[in-house]
Amino acid sequence: MSNWPRLLAALAAAALAGFAVFAFVVVMGYGVMWLFIYGDSTWPPGADDFAHYGLPTLGLMAGLIVGFQMFQAIRSRASD
Repeated sequence: MSNWPRLLAALAAAALAGFAVFAFVVVMGYGVMWLFIYGDSTWPPGADDFAHYGLPTLGLMAGLIVGFQMFQAIRSRASD
């Protein structure tokens, strides 16, 4: 059997798991910063830049790493 369906399944599972974890961490992090650090004062401009560019990049990288590791684990089990 080809490894491509396994790779697609691993990447899909990693993408869903990565999205759930990063969504939770981002919401929790921004909530803590809003409550305890910035409050109602203005946020620095870097916070918006990081939210728009940094977090999706980190999420994509984490998803690809987890997907690759899952693929390696699935491929090693299939060869046994």
